[in-house]
Amino acid sequence: MKPIITAIIPTYRRPKLLHRAIRSVLDQTFRQVRVSVYDNNSNDGTRAMVESLIKTDPRVTYHCHARNIGSLNNFEYGLQQVRTPYYSFLSDDDMLLPGFYADALQSLESRPNCVMSVFQVIILATDGRLMGRNPGYFPAGEYRPPEGFSTMVKLGAPIWTGVLFRNEPPRHLEVAVGHLTDVEYLLRLAAGSDYCVVDRPGAIFTHDGKEKASYQHAKERLFARQKTLSNLYARIHGFGLPDRIADEAVRILNHYYGKKIYRTGLKCASRGEGGDLRKAIAILRDMDHEQHGALQTVLKLTAIIPPPFVRLLAAGHILSNPKPRLPLGRNRRYRDKYGPFLEYENANVKTPM
Repeated sequence: MKPIITAIIPTYRRPKLLHRAIRSVLDQTFRQVRVSVYDNNSNDGTRAMVESLIKTDPRVTYHCHARNIGSLNNFEYGLQQVRTPYYSFLSDDDMLLPGFYADALQSLESRPNCVMSVFQVIILATDGRLMGRNPGYFPAGEYRPPEGFSTMVKLGAPIWTGVLFRNEPPRHLEVAVGHLTDVEYLLRLAAGSDYCVVDRPGAIFTHDGKEKASYQHAKERLFARQKTLSNLYARIHGFGLPDRIADEAVRILNHYYGKKIYRTGLKCASRGEGGDLRKAIAILRDMDHEQHGALQTVLKLTAIIPPPFVRLLAAGHILSNPKPRLPLGRNRRYRDKYGPFLEYENANVKTPM
């Protein structure tokens, strides 16, 4: 069978999780798929595992780089190799849910003007906790630019694990945007083309549920975004949108990422990490003093408050309003709605971490 959809799976030293990701593609009800694995020179058991799958299913292909070219460049390399009419991105620790490709393909074939079909993504911690969904609220339907672009900015760019793309130009990633490369790509497509949203989960995104590791990772990414945010805003102004729409998008995104920097700064204060707290204050000042002036003031005050009191104030939501983490089984509404989808993850492709 000639492949219709390519699953781009970059990987680096996670053969067990990679096996789970590949199986989630091969188990799709739509069978005309190509699984393209791009190994960033893992030098572990990745090659042997993938080659064993290739022997049983020729839909899997494997390429190993001579050196580690970096995660974003690996995604871009995989994108440039696509030769099928449709494609999707799948990180090696994430997975697709059954029926995603069939439903997404149907939604795109019935809307030939749409370049991507957006499904919900279930966010699951590595310890099994259900942490939410993405997009949190995005009404199903068809969206056209520039209104569709503005809607995506206001409601939040989706996680591209749950997106099926039509293979049409422009087909390249702006890796200079760093960790916001996926956001830039989705916004760029929404700025110039129609897209559709389907109100059902299509994939599972794995979030590091260990608080310390998750905090350190988030802090590193956020503090690295000072330059990438400037690059993203410059890209938005180059999308060919009316100035008022581009300016409003930058204002909304600046507010959103400013709040994330603020919450990270609070955690730094509660842990007595004075150097990182000052870094958060400086980033907020550089982003927009007028928009984030109040947040800067609060963080400056936390610098003179003992860390235990900062933790107490934050826990009482006096300084912040952290996102709730919802353990599966303790929240009936989320359990009833998403539990059946997670049965696939638990029963069919669960792999030891």
